Amino acid sequence: MKRADAEKKMTEIKKQIEKKYPGVTGTTKMNEWQKNGYHRLYIDFSCKAVVNGEEKEFVARFGFVNLKTNRYNKGIYDMCHFDVNLFPEAKALHDYAQAYRDAKNDSTQYTPNVGYRVIFGLSEEELENGISKKEMLDISFENGVDFDNLENVWVAVDRDDVVTSDSDFGAFDKLKGAENVEFSGSTYRVLRKYGKNQTFGEAVKIGERFSPFGAVEKYRITWDGNSLKSVELAGEKVWRVPE
Repeated sequence: MKRADAEKKMTEIKKQIEKKYPGVTGTTKMNEWQKNGYHRLYIDFSCKAVVNGEEKEFVARFGFVNLKTNRYNKGIYDMCHFDVNLFPEAKALHDYAQAYRDAKNDSTQYTPNVGYRVIFGLSEEELENGISKKEMLDISFENGVDFDNLENVWVAVDRDDVVTSDSDFGAFDKLKGAENVEFSGSTYRVLRKYGKNQTFGEAVKIGERFSPFGAVEKYRITWDGNSLKSVELAGEKVWRVPE
């Protein structure tokens, strides 16, 4: 393969990439290097796109041509057997750029899925209440999350997902005598009771929002005889059985 052949192939690759991924522009960079009997033409391809108002770039290595033997040695990518569908960096630039544009009208809040809660370094408040779509995209892009994998990495916070009288709390719900009680204008679902002279229990409030992971605040309830005397936030959480 001679230099002219390499230039022709890379021109065709540029056309494929820019057609497949609108908004991404490509530039072929050829660097001729000669030393101690070696004479090579290194071939790189620069992809750029505006992502969230800033130009982002990645450089794909296509190896080199030995200009003494005309032999091509492929790099990370092979220009002789190039598949534009297997070019994840250009796809990421295109998909993220589009997602940022769409995020302007998206009010959804996101929190990391199980297994990703530690690595992104969010605060407890952010984990509980979620972050904006733009912030989610920032973290994902910076950490190299495959755009097609966002749904596995993040969970949408559903503020309408609340405790009902039928919410399932697993082992708690299998106990006899599960009931709902009224106190100070609120309804609580009793999870369990214990004690003899004075009866205590654990409960959750009907209408309280679940966290994205199925957790809900737990309350400590106190009876004196058959009279419900108090309900206090216990500072703990219980978990429902996932759907």
